[in-house]
Amino acid sequence: MVALITGIKCKRFTFSITKPTGIEKTTENLKTRAELIDTPTYTQGFDGKTLWINEKDGKAYRGKPQFYKGLMFYFYAMPFVLGDEGITYEDTEPLIFEGKTYPGILITFEAGVGESSNDSV
Repeated sequence: MVALITGIKCKRFTFSITKPTGIEKTTENLKTRAELIDTPTYTQGFDGKTLWINEKDGKAYRGKPQFYKGLMFYFYAMPFVLGDEGITYEDTEPLIFEGKTYPGILITFEAGVGESSNDSV
């Protein structure tokens, strides 16, 4: 998988999510992980060093920007994420779904990688 990911020439990834408050559009730099999330009520950005929020229409942002930074990107762009430094793979017990057996692979993050390095996939 890593060979496939290193061959990708894309520089950015953009996707939109329809939410109750409107469209949330995220643009992510695949190399630096700089990010811009634009919504009807706020804009959140990260330039590689500084995370910031701009509230719109006087509505206070009540989220957790440090946690939300990169969160939806991880779900939408999992192949890019699984090629990052600090990710480890190991075999685990096979998974059985609707009578079919699939190989089990445990994916974990080295200590200090990302905002929630204790997660596993």
